[in-house]
Amino acid sequence: MDHLSPQQDLSYWVERCSICFDARLDLCLDYCRDQFCLDCFQKYVKEVVTSSWGLSVKKIRCPVCQIHIAQSEWSKYVPEDTVELYNKHNRPYRSFSRHCPRCETETVACEYTKPRPFFHHSDGHRSKLIQKMILELLAVCNSRLHRHSDIHQLATTFEQQDWRNSTLHSLHKRTMVTLMDFVDHDLHDPSQISKVYSISRQILLLDMKSETWKRLQFSHISFFPNVECPNSACCTPFCLQCGYEKHLGRTCEANMQQRMTLTGSTDMDPIKWKLEHSKRCPSCSILITRDEGCNKVDCSFCGHAFCWLCCSSWSEKCGFYKCATLGLTQQPDKTSEAKAELGVPDMHHILSKFFSRG
Repeated sequence: MDHLSPQQDLSYWVERCSICFDARLDLCLDYCRDQFCLDCFQKYVKEVVTSSWGLSVKKIRCPVCQIHIAQSEWSKYVPEDTVELYNKHNRPYRSFSRHCPRCETETVACEYTKPRPFFHHSDGHRSKLIQKMILELLAVCNSRLHRHSDIHQLATTFEQQDWRNSTLHSLHKRTMVTLMDFVDHDLHDPSQISKVYSISRQILLLDMKSETWKRLQFSHISFFPNVECPNSACCTPFCLQCGYEKHLGRTCEANMQQRMTLTGSTDMDPIKWKLEHSKRCPSCSILITRDEGCNKVDCSFCGHAFCWLCCSSWSEKCGFYKCATLGLTQQPDKTSEAKAELGVPDMHHILSKFFSRG
């Protein structure tokens, strides 16, 4: 009887790493029992950690069955610097930030403070504070022609805490739209916008889940995109949505177009490139850039998946290279056809050299 080679013996594979199928196993995951060599597992976790960005918390999953691996388990097998990098970029309630266009100081629009039990501004107290601020803004209007029932309804909603974690985002948007419209059309006093801003900031301090906080801070930025650089030597006001200096009365796109006109844009102008390859994320309204790839785009800030051509949420109606909604087919980038994928031999280059010798 012929002896089986090691590769034909089932026991050989039982002891091998599930990634490289070559090295002997060093660890076995507690829940799913998938096994790996230490080198492959460390490389896998490091790749996941270094490629995760945006404000969502990235979960480490088993590379075989995709089951969630608790940090208490995977952290035992990877270097400390990988764990530190993960903790830095995967904290809940992180704030969206940009760097000042002049001094490069990191700037955030708002930060979240977890409410403490029995603290003066617990959720109940904060909700009543928001109600009081709304009614104080309403009291500025001297007109008796309108009862402003929509604003009274908002005040009652916060007084009674008639909201849930899942409805807080839509409540914030409705509150801002209603109050901004009230200031523009009834008060005709732009100075009152600061009171609406303060109400928005108070809503952002209510007790909520981290994913809701992520959506809410982008909602806040969509209404109040301008911030001031915290560097006392700079104090430049700039826009969080596009990263350029404050541009009241103009959209980000119109502002970039004007900057190009004033500076005499060339084909190498980074503003021109950004304008041609940028669109607003339909979820967070932040300008994101893309120069090649398929139609499916995952916003690197809020994680929203949408179609690059029609900007609707990604669904079966949108194809990777043909948008069914608009009936458009994305034209492939001719310069990218000959570009080899990272880590793959460039066969176009190799064949061209081979035939040139003939």
